Amino acid sequence: MTETEADLLRRATLISFEVVSVEEDALAPAGSVRLRLRADPEDLEDGAVALLLALTGLSFGEARPAGMSDIDYAGDQDRWTAADLLAHLHYRRGGLHVYLDYVRGRMLKTTIDIDAKGNIELLVVNRGSTALRWVDLLRGHRHLAEVALDSTPVFFGSDDQPLRTLADWQALHPAEHWREGRSAMLLAQRWSGAEGFPEAVLDRFAHSPRFSDLRMRRAIVEHPCAVPGLGKASYTDIMVFAEDDDRNPIVIAVEGKVDEGFGPLVSEWLTQGKGERAALNRLDRVREMAHALGLDPEAPGFGELRYQLVHRAYAAWRTARDEGCLTAILLVHSFMNKRDRRSGNWDLTQFTRAFGKGSGITPAGLPWQGPRLDGVDLWFVWVEEK
Repeated sequence: MTETEADLLRRATLISFEVVSVEEDALAPAGSVRLRLRADPEDLEDGAVALLLALTGLSFGEARPAGMSDIDYAGDQDRWTAADLLAHLHYRRGGLHVYLDYVRGRMLKTTIDIDAKGNIELLVVNRGSTALRWVDLLRGHRHLAEVALDSTPVFFGSDDQPLRTLADWQALHPAEHWREGRSAMLLAQRWSGAEGFPEAVLDRFAHSPRFSDLRMRRAIVEHPCAVPGLGKASYTDIMVFAEDDDRNPIVIAVEGKVDEGFGPLVSEWLTQGKGERAALNRLDRVREMAHALGLDPEAPGFGELRYQLVHRAYAAWRTARDEGCLTAILLVHSFMNKRDRRSGNWDLTQFTRAFGKGSGITPAGLPWQGPRLDGVDLWFVWVEEK
C-alpha cells in the first residue's frame, strides 16, 4: 500500500454519513442490495475519491471468480490500487460514477454514484448483502478501513474461514462478550485495523533486541488448544503465528483484558468441580500443566496464582511446541492502567515470579524471558493502551 492510498483510506474513515434506504432483492440469483446513503457535501469535496477507494477496495477484496472468470483469477495475493479505481472512475451527470463488472477474474458487479449534493448510491448485484458489511465497516468500525486495499486475509477463525470485517469477528463471540469498551471488541478493533501488529504492540517489541522486527504471518481468533484431562480446551483470544528477522517462527498467544481479571485462583478453581471425579480431574489437569511449565503444584503460593494464566501460558507453550517453534510468548493486551488492581497486571507479575527468575515481568520494561521448556523459550509481555 502506498502512502497516498493509506492517506486516502484514513480520510475515508472521517466521512460521516447516514443510511437513507436499503433495498434487498432476494430474487436475484445470489441476492443483491441497493444502498442509498447521505453525507455532508463539504466532507465529500475532499473525501469523495477516498470513499470510492475504500468501497471499491472492499468490493474487490471479497470478490471471487464466477463462471469461466477463474481463468484470470490472480488469487489472494492480488490487491486493489488507486490506479484500479482511476481506470474505472467517470464523471457522469454532475457526479462521480464507478462501475465494476469483472476485474482480473473477480466478479465485483458493483456500481457507485456520488453527486454534488452528498447523495451516495451503492448497488451490488448477485453478491448477497455484502455491501452492508462495507458500510458497517466505514460507519462504526473505522479501525478496519485499511483492509480495503489488501485482499490477503491475515485473521481467521478456528474453522479456517477468513475474518475480513468486525461482523466476522463478532460471530465468534457470545453476545454478552461483544460490547463496546470490552476486551473482545477492543481486540478486534485494534488488531484487525493494523497492518500486522497494533502500534502499541510494535512499540513494546521495538525496544527488545530479540523481537524488534517481527512479522505476522497468520492469526487464529478464539484458537483452541487441548489441555490435559477431561473438559473444554483453552481458547486463546488471538493466536499469532509470526517470524523474526531471521525467519525463525514464533507463536504469540494474545489475551485481551479491560477489568475482567484472570478469573479464580488455582485453589478456588480446584474446589469448583462438582463431585469427586470432577475434583480429581481438575487436580490432574492443574498438576500436568504445572509440570509442563516447570512449576511445582505443591509449592507454597502456587494455589494463589490465577488458573487462567496457567492454562493460557500452557496453550502458548504447547502450540509453539506442536508447531516446531522455539519461542512462545504470552502477551496480555490491556486497555486499563496497570496501576489499577483490576487490570490483572499484579496477577501476571505474581505468576511470572513463580518461575523463580528474579522479580518477574516489569510492565514498563522489555518482554520478560521465562523458562526453556522442552526446547521452547517461554516469554511474557504486558502491552497497555487506552
